[in-house]
Amino acid sequence: MLTINCRMWSVFLGRVPQLPSTIVGISKPNVFPPIESELWQPYTDHGVPHGTPQSGRVQGVAICFAEVSEILGDVLTLLYSPKERVTLQILNATYSRLKEWKAQLPEDMAPKSTSLPSMLLLQ
Repeated sequence: MLTINCRMWSVFLGRVPQLPSTIVGISKPNVFPPIESELWQPYTDHGVPHGTPQSGRVQGVAICFAEVSEILGDVLTLLYSPKERVTLQILNATYSRLKEWKAQLPEDMAPKSTSLPSMLLLQ
């Protein structure tokens, strides 16, 4: 969690992440169905929660957030502290990683008008 926060603050501040990804030696957490299926009220474009409650998918969002933070950490390192010359091939590979991450998102995590707060944060 510490490296995720480091990467997200680095995106916000526009600097290279201070903690290298090589120091992380643990895997991402597992998803537990009872926690994942807790019902949450969706927010709408009008700001008033209404509609059918949805499963919160809090752990699934956290895992997706961790995955995108890894990619963004690599993007920041590539832009602000490149170890090699940035080429079109490297940029295309990075862009492909981002597109692949978005394509692998479950359909219920896609942005829509009745998204849960955690989904909105992810997008």
